[in-house]
Amino acid sequence: MAESQAVLAGGCFWCTEAVFLDVVGQLPTSAEYDAFITSTDPEKRAKLVDDLLGRKEFTEIWVMKFAELLQIRTT
Repeated sequence: MAESQAVLAGGCFWCTEAVFLDVVGQLPTSAEYDAFITSTDPEKRAKLVDDLLGRKEFTEIWVMKFAELLQIRTT
């Protein structure tokens, strides 16, 4: 499915690519994907971002990115 079609078809491109991979470094589970696509909540994007920012994966991936940027070595 083309990117423009995905956005028009409920935001699935926005969900999987722009948020999950960038924020927590992984794709959503099929249950997470289905819940997002079938949700009719107009605030579903904001709620998803809030949920992802609260996950331990968010902290872990960003600690690693900043450590690499600052060249902090733990070993």
